[in-house]
Amino acid sequence: MKTTDPPGICSNILNEIAICSRHIDVLYAVSLHQPIGIIKLAQKLDLPQHQIRYSLRVLENCKYIIAGATGATTPLEPHELTTQLQAEIEALIPHIDTFVAHIHNNPHHS
Repeated sequence: MKTTDPPGICSNILNEIAICSRHIDVLYAVSLHQPIGIIKLAQKLDLPQHQIRYSLRVLENCKYIIAGATGATTPLEPHELTTQLQAEIEALIPHIDTFVAHIHNNPHHS
């Protein structure tokens, strides 16, 4: 996500998409290099440790990873990760369609 996107009503949605993309990057890095800790993940992904820490917390709350003494691991196989993430993303489509329809059905829309 570009940081030069113009501000607007939906700018927070763009920001959330960028954060979700980072979470996915962290998840795939954990999958490839498990067990792995915050410092190694930050180095591999060239991200600040506080962003890695936040992503790991979110991923753990969603049951995508397990935090351990030797680092984060994921109980899911790569194909399971892809299938589950694809299902979550596809579940957003009806909400986006409803949002677009709302704009088009607004009586002030020309």
